[in-house]
Amino acid sequence: DLEGLRDATLSDGRRTQPVVLQQLCAQSFKFTVPETFSPGAFAFSAQSEAGKAEFLLNAPVVRWLQGDEGEGATGGGWLRLNGECMRVTEGAPPSLTLRLPDGEKALAPERVYDDYSVGFAMPALAPGAYPARYCNGFTQTDVTVKIVRAAEEEWPAAVYDAAAEGVPTDGRNDCTDALRALFARVEAAGGGVVRFPKGRFHLTGCLRIPRRCVIRGEGYRRTQLFWTDEWQRKLPAEDGWPHWEPLPLPEAMLTAESDFAIEGIDFSAARLGGLLAAGTKECPARNVRLTGVRVNQNAFAGNLMTARHAKYNYPERCRVLGETMMDKTDMLRIFGENVRIVDCDFTWSGRPFSNLHQMRNLLIRNTAFWGKTAVDDWMPLGTLHNAIIEDCEIREWTTGFGGDNIYFARTRMMDVIDNNREAFTTDIATGIDYAGPAVCEGLRFTFPDAVEMTNAAPGSKLCVLSGRGAGQYRTVKAVSGHTVSIEEPFAVEPDESSNLTVNAMFSNWYFVNLTLDNAGALQFYTAQNNTVVDGAAISRSGGIGGWGQFVYGGVANNWYNSYIRNRFSDCNYYHMGGWYMDPALPGSSFLSASAYGRGTVNLCCLMRGNTMT
Repeated sequence: DLEGLRDATLSDGRRTQPVVLQQLCAQSFKFTVPETFSPGAFAFSAQSEAGKAEFLLNAPVVRWLQGDEGEGATGGGWLRLNGECMRVTEGAPPSLTLRLPDGEKALAPERVYDDYSVGFAMPALAPGAYPARYCNGFTQTDVTVKIVRAAEEEWPAAVYDAAAEGVPTDGRNDCTDALRALFARVEAAGGGVVRFPKGRFHLTGCLRIPRRCVIRGEGYRRTQLFWTDEWQRKLPAEDGWPHWEPLPLPEAMLTAESDFAIEGIDFSAARLGGLLAAGTKECPARNVRLTGVRVNQNAFAGNLMTARHAKYNYPERCRVLGETMMDKTDMLRIFGENVRIVDCDFTWSGRPFSNLHQMRNLLIRNTAFWGKTAVDDWMPLGTLHNAIIEDCEIREWTTGFGGDNIYFARTRMMDVIDNNREAFTTDIATGIDYAGPAVCEGLRFTFPDAVEMTNAAPGSKLCVLSGRGAGQYRTVKAVSGHTVSIEEPFAVEPDESSNLTVNAMFSNWYFVNLTLDNAGALQFYTAQNNTVVDGAAISRSGGIGGWGQFVYGGVANNWYNSYIRNRFSDCNYYHMGGWYMDPALPGSSFLSASAYGRGTVNLCCLMRGNTMT
C-alpha cells in the first residue's frame, strides 16, 4: 500500500529537504539522496491516507553477537557484532559503549572487518548481561553483551600422559584397547587432559571421548593417530587383484557427547567411517573445539572402487557403495552449540562437514581438500545458525549450507570441476508445490486440498509472493492438514488476490570478499532472504546465479538479495531465459538474478557497482 505516499522528506540531522519518489507503486519506490548531504544516517518521512511512513537509512542493524564462548564473551575475551551498516564510511569509526554499574565504558573496535562485522576486545568483567549501545559512527542501536565464564575453566586439569600410561607409540602395536581403558579412567575422574607425545598411535577400532576432556598432541606431523582396516575381510583374487569386501562401516571412529577439545593431532586412515560424531538433535553437544587438527583420509581405498572389479558392474557397485558407505563417511557430524574449528587442515574423500546442525559456531583459517573419490560430490556444511566462517581455503568440492545469520568472508574457493562446477549451492530448502490463493482466517491459512503439504513444517515461512500484502512473510507455528497457523499477524492482511506459499527460508547471509578461481558459480536458488554478496573476486568461474527456482517439491522465492561491488573476469553474454547448465551456453562468468521455473520469483533484488571484464 505504498502508492499513496506523498510529501516525502529526508533529513541528515541538520536540515530537511523534500525528495521526489520515483517508480512509486504498491510495493516499492526509490529516491535520490541530495548531493549536499554528507555521508551518514538519514531520516525518511512520508505521508499517506493510512498514516505516516518513517525509517532511518544507514542505521546499524545488529543481527547477532558472537563471542569467544559462542553466545557470550569471556572477561578479557573477544566479541563480534554482525549485521548490516556496521560501518558506513571508513572515516567514521564504530564504537561500543557498555553500561556498567559504576558508569559507562566506551570501547574502540579491535578490528573493523568490513561493513558487516566488527570485533571488540572485552574488558575483564564479571559474568552477567550488560546493556550496551553500538554506534556505526553516525547513529546507534541498543544491544545486550553477555559476559560468561570459559567452559574449559570448569574442566579438570589433571594430565594423563598416553605413553606413561602404557599406550604403544611405535605405530605397530594396536593401541585401541589401551586407549579405551585410559579414556574410561578419565571419564571416571570427570574429565582431564590426555596428552599424546610425539609418535604414531595405531588403531583398529572406535574410541569414545569422555566429557570435559582435552585430547592434546604435539602438533602437525608429530603426533599421529591412524587406523587400519583390519576388521575388513580380504576377498580372494578374481582377476589377479585382491579385493576388500564392502562391509558396513562404523558411523564414526571418534564419538562424544559434549564438552571436549582436540588439538595438535594428525588423523590418518585408509578405509573407515566418519572421523567424529558428537551430539544429537535430541541431546546437542556444547563447547566443542578442534584446533590445529590435520586429517588425511580416503574412505574408498581398494580395488572395490575401480572399474576392474569383476564382481560388480557400475550401477551395482554404486548401490553397494551407497548402502555401505554413504552417510557414514562424513568427517564431522556434530549437533551442537559453541563449536569452534580453527587452524585445521582436512583432506577427506567423503563429505567433510555434512550435517553440522550448530548454533554459534566458528570456522577460521581452515583448509579443506576433497580426495576426488567421494560417492556424493556435494559437500554441505549442514544447517548453521549464528555462524562465522572466514579466512579458509576450500579446494575441489562444492560446498553449501542452510540456516540463518551466517558471515562467510575472505575465503578462497578453488578448482571445482565436478557437480556442475558449482562452488557453492543452496539447493537444500524445501516447501510446498504451490503459489496461489488460500483461505485467510486471522492467523490461519487453508490451502486447496490438492496441495501436497508434506514439506510445510513449524519453523518454515508463510510468504506472500504477490497481490495484497506482497513482500511479507511470517513464521509457521503449526500445520494441521492443509491449514497453516502463523505466530503473528501480517502488517497488511492478504486477501483473495494474494498468492501464498510455504518454504524453509534462509536469512541474513553475508558473503564478503570471497575469491573464486576455476571454481564454478555461487548459486542462490532456494528461498534466500537478505543474502549479500559483496566484493567477490571471480575468475575462470561461473559467477553468481541468484534466482528463485522450483526445486525439490517447493516454490523457492528469493527476497531482498544484493550483489554489489563484485569483480568478474572471463565474462561472456548469458542467455537469461536459459538453464545455466545448457551446453549451448559459454560457461564463463555471469551475474544473474531471474526467476526460473514455475511459481518462482526474485523480489527486490539489488545489483550495483559490479565490474565485468
